[in-house]
Amino acid sequence: MNTNLIATIGAAAFAVVPVALAEDFESFTAGASVNGQGGWTVEDEFGNGRADIGQPAFDEEVVDLGGNKVWRLSNAVATTGFSDHPYSQTTTPAGEAGSALWNDRGNDHTMPLSPPNPGAAVGSEYFHGAFDFKSATGSAQDGLTLNVSPAAKQSAWRNGYVQIIDDESNGLDVFYLETGPTSGPFDSALYNYVEIASDLSYTDWHSIDIFIEFVDGLEGDTTGNDIMTVQVNGQTKVVGSTWESFYHGSNPAGLDLADQPQRQAVDALIFNPRTADPTPITDGGLYFDNVIVDNAVVPEPTSLALLGLGGLIALRRRRG
Repeated sequence: MNTNLIATIGAAAFAVVPVALAEDFESFTAGASVNGQGGWTVEDEFGNGRADIGQPAFDEEVVDLGGNKVWRLSNAVATTGFSDHPYSQTTTPAGEAGSALWNDRGNDHTMPLSPPNPGAAVGSEYFHGAFDFKSATGSAQDGLTLNVSPAAKQSAWRNGYVQIIDDESNGLDVFYLETGPTSGPFDSALYNYVEIASDLSYTDWHSIDIFIEFVDGLEGDTTGNDIMTVQVNGQTKVVGSTWESFYHGSNPAGLDLADQPQRQAVDALIFNPRTADPTPITDGGLYFDNVIVDNAVVPEPTSLALLGLGGLIALRRRRG
């Protein structure tokens, strides 16, 4: 079962926000892709899957583990694209005031538009994504790495980043990345890329919760002022920010300044096999279960003291 803090602490420590039911994959067809099941997609906005564009299918399928259905994904097949990667079910779009989901496919998603039109407008400044995960083999897998990000479903735009890596000996490690100032959002000397959990057991289930509070504008040093909190196994491990400085600074889609916030809105989780495993293991990768996307909020700061949070990385606070 998912061990996010909403389940473990109690409603008294939280704002009263409805929590979505977790997708436990029990209604999905075992042995099949998640594509088209329960609102999940592994195809782009045109409805093109990997085979439609002449590319090999991702190594993913629904698996029945003796009466408990889960989803397996590995990085045996990887690409640098995003829109046709595995995307979860959706929630109310979340983002800064005036923003909307990215949409360069037109209102009916049939043709590219230049300049792009916005998609659905945001209905919340809060986003929450959560999932359980464990090794699919129960042992070390050389080269296993998967990224999970809040994103606009079936788009090319992510707005946050959590990475799960097999350290090939002691367990699974979790990393977090936030972009640096607009002058160099992905400059390794300026962004924050930190390990937030290490040596997680190959045989046990673990949980990750991603909470975002979208805040208008940027910090004075042009880093992001959105607040992204990541919890691992029910404990807050990092309080940082999103990738908003990348969008404001690099403006990769060439939007007018007035339109820049529109592509930062998110409504789903993308599970991203971006780096191919050079030695893939048959039926390998990770199992995922109990996937949540909703608009729940992170615990109030005063409630964090109740958790005994040793090792909390407060990246956002360092900027002052």
